[in-house]
Amino acid sequence: MWGGWRLQEAVATAGYELLIVGIDNSVDRMTEYTHTDDEIDGQTFVAQGDAYARLVELTVRPWIEARYPTNGLRGVMGSSLGGLISLYIAHLYPEVYHFAGSLSGTLGWGKFGLDNPLMRELYETAGLRDFAIYVDSGGAAPMDGCTDAGGFVIAEGSDNYCQTLAFYDALLSLGYTADVDAHYLWDENAEHNEAAWASRVDVPLGIFLGLSVP
Repeated sequence: MWGGWRLQEAVATAGYELLIVGIDNSVDRMTEYTHTDDEIDGQTFVAQGDAYARLVELTVRPWIEARYPTNGLRGVMGSSLGGLISLYIAHLYPEVYHFAGSLSGTLGWGKFGLDNPLMRELYETAGLRDFAIYVDSGGAAPMDGCTDAGGFVIAEGSDNYCQTLAFYDALLSLGYTADVDAHYLWDENAEHNEAAWASRVDVPLGIFLGLSVP
């Protein structure tokens, strides 16, 4: 219905060799893809991200790896809420994944209507870890900057630009190195849709495949 990232074209064009596993979302993606509860327009969404992460790690990944040959290099990536849950899966299982990618991730989740931890705050608490991270957004930079009078990152609606930049800045503060294990891309004025993600998905793919197998 909404199209896709056109991964098969990106892979074929670049000549990449990799195994791609796509998991279809359900009607409950607002809860399955979130790490903590939040409220939007008066509706509370109770997070089920822990259960989803266990499904991926304890059921899907072992099933795939038992049936298909791999070289041991593993990554997880998604867009919008899929980007959020991808970062969460890597956060929960840092010893398993070598790469986590978030395209226009909903990184303000947790504080839209409640006051629960942002993904950025979980990563700040965990500290520097041994996997590469890619985050991006489209949208536009607010004229008045990304923080309010109290110094808090604003929850703007411009393709998660501010929260994505804040997440990346937090990684650098933790000791991640730009363009080595922390990667950021701003696709200025790009919209929040599959066409935009398809146009730049080759970037995180290239980063992932450039990593060394441990």
